Amino acid sequence: MKIAVTQAHIDQGENCNAHSCPVALALTELGMPCVAVSYAGIEINGNKYPLPESVRDFIETFDSAMAVKPFEFELPI
Repeated sequence: MKIAVTQAHIDQGENCNAHSCPVALALTELGMPCVAVSYAGIEINGNKYPLPESVRDFIETFDSAMAVKPFEFELPI
């Protein structure tokens, strides 16, 4: 499944918050329940998925309060 993290998700996202980071907001917007995103992976409703490298890089940059841009990634759900 292709996930698009938009500028709106970035603007509304919270640094270092597994449930309100831009990636989690993008997944929640698609109707995914109980989303948590961390450096260890993405958890959706108790199911764990590996974190793509592009997402890991995005999260590290975003959590460091540095500028990030919208992007898309594939999540094998």
